[in-house]
Amino acid sequence: MRAARSRLVATAIAILAVSVCACTQSSGADTWPARPVRLIVPYAAGSGIDLAARLYAAAPGRAVQRSVVVDNRPGGDGTAGVQAFVGGNDRHTLLLAPIGVVTVIPLLHHRLPYDAERDLVPISAAAHVSMGIAVGSDVSAHSLSELIALVRRRPDQYLWGAAPGLPEMVFKAFLELEKHH
Repeated sequence: MRAARSRLVATAIAILAVSVCACTQSSGADTWPARPVRLIVPYAAGSGIDLAARLYAAAPGRAVQRSVVVDNRPGGDGTAGVQAFVGGNDRHTLLLAPIGVVTVIPLLHHRLPYDAERDLVPISAAAHVSMGIAVGSDVSAHSLSELIALVRRRPDQYLWGAAPGLPEMVFKAFLELEKHH
């Protein structure tokens, strides 16, 4: 846990350094940040990404001696938060969101209140994504291949769930592959 937190803090400082350089170069004489920084998170308080944002906000805030305020804007596959970020058009507002707002969400929605290619420029990876498949202790599968065999024998007895976005798409693709196997 400590190693993961140390990596998270180091990445946060790197993101802030890139942001400071980008903002300083664009304005010349201004010192960035001139006021508190707002970090928009397009998901609810208490979510995993909110926790990451709060860890991020602490280290850069100390480094630049300005507050970094986490502003949760949940709703609509994250589009409400992204729209607030894009609409703000403010050098003191940053967005911390999964890469899915740039890659997956534009594929799922024909019309968005932002253009991911034009309006969003990823500057750093904040985390490494991993996915897991878990079953209850009462399920007699101890590996993925055992689980697949079990579900094939009794497909109507098992339900699945996945987080929206990339995890859901990966799992649906997995199910499609299994149908044709």
